[in-house]
Amino acid sequence: ARQTKAQKEAIALAEQKRKSRVQLKELREKLLASKKFSLIERARTDINFFDWDIIFSDVFAEKKGFDVVIGNPPYVKIEAISQTDRELYGDLYECFVKRTDLFGLFVESAMMSLSSAEGCVTFIIPSVIHSNLSYKKLRNIMLNNHWLS
Repeated sequence: ARQTKAQKEAIALAEQKRKSRVQLKELREKLLASKKFSLIERARTDINFFDWDIIFSDVFAEKKGFDVVIGNPPYVKIEAISQTDRELYGDLYECFVKRTDLFGLFVESAMMSLSSAEGCVTFIIPSVIHSNLSYKKLRNIMLNNHWLS
């Protein structure tokens, strides 16, 4: 079957997105390998507050993440998120689709980036995650990575 121009563009965009994620991961790994940041250095920087692997470089250099991540993520409905932020979240998070609430991004980030391979993630989250189609990708991440116990 022949692909339409829109289909070709969508495929190219998806590939570009995948490559960007790989490049971002490689850059972060290089940065972390190059230096451990002291608490004083961290306090003096303009680094984005949520760049956990940079702010807590000692934890990520030694253990590749935290042993335990506990939290109560924010519940922000999609309607309250700007279109620009939605596009950014769509590029950065695999689980950001359709009617996703912001808490899903925190859950994905904790599971995929913040906790170590042997770590434990505990969040207070709404039961909507069990059955709502918007959270199917997040459920799959949990199941495929054996995050439920």
